[in-house]
Amino acid sequence: MSSFLSSAAAFASASVGEITVFEDWIVGCDNVRSCRALVLMSENEGDDNLIMVIDRDAGPLALPRISLTARVLPSARPVKMTLAFDQEKKRIRLNGAENDLTVIKAKQPKFFAKISRATSVSLVDQWGKAVAVGSLHGATAAFSYMDERQGRAGTVTALVLKGKGAASAVPVPQAAPIVMAPAIANTPPRALSEIDMLPINRDYGLGCKPTNYTLDVVHTRLDERTTLAVVGDPCGSGGGGSNPSSFAFLIDEEGHVSKATIETNADDPMMANMIAGSWWDTKNHLLSSFGKSRGLGDCGQLWSYAWDGAMFRIVKEASMPDCRGSYDYITTYRATVKFASPDPKSVRR
Repeated sequence: MSSFLSSAAAFASASVGEITVFEDWIVGCDNVRSCRALVLMSENEGDDNLIMVIDRDAGPLALPRISLTARVLPSARPVKMTLAFDQEKKRIRLNGAENDLTVIKAKQPKFFAKISRATSVSLVDQWGKAVAVGSLHGATAAFSYMDERQGRAGTVTALVLKGKGAASAVPVPQAAPIVMAPAIANTPPRALSEIDMLPINRDYGLGCKPTNYTLDVVHTRLDERTTLAVVGDPCGSGGGGSNPSSFAFLIDEEGHVSKATIETNADDPMMANMIAGSWWDTKNHLLSSFGKSRGLGDCGQLWSYAWDGAMFRIVKEASMPDCRGSYDYITTYRATVKFASPDPKSVRR
């Protein structure tokens, strides 16, 4: 296991949801009881695998969202697609574009009823040709898991564990933890100077003694007092080519440089500022990370962090533990970020 994944394991707690595999299906829920189940690709991975993802939020009124597509579709022009279970003649018609198909609300009960009795499902075009196939081995167990985790078992809202219980018996969603963040500033970021880079080169850049390289540095303004500098590691100590690692530093308005702390690494002083596969999410003002378990990226972990004025706090974690061709990661933890209002005196006009 890569060093960054070992450090991230220290963050795991009772608040982080679990992911469970049932034969060819994988399912998990997060700390607010939103759940996702999806089919894993067959061991003989090919272009004819059906990609099927079922999402459902917590609460009595939340409906499942069923998304289906295939890697290779029959043509560029619109095609009417249907679902066939165990090659039955009676099919379920789908709505949406070819790369974003869904089952309408009225057909969802039939969809889940057929899944509980079938072993496979095929995506069929308007000429009767199956263009993609997905296994249903383990699907009923995965949906039962969702029903139980969301408190739906024995109620009319359940996917498979249906009963006569009223929808009002289903628990309301849990509130997500809140991370308070300083106001977003539009002040230009400060930058590491050549003098600042000397100890960074010494401490982080010479382990593999690369030749003819320059460290890749990205500067981002965090708040009125702080700039983030993410320095790429040419030695790849976070996992090599699959997980290019970087080190995060903070620059204050006096030009002082210090190591940033990433919450998932906070218990390891040596790795507190290491982040794998990082990028800055400009829209949401978050530092993000993608730790791949292999180069394809179909398994690993995704994290998003918010700056709270002292450290980068985790606000989202998603995982895919099985390397079986799925790129629809399952969220296991989420928090809400609340940014302070900017000081009117500090806003540049």
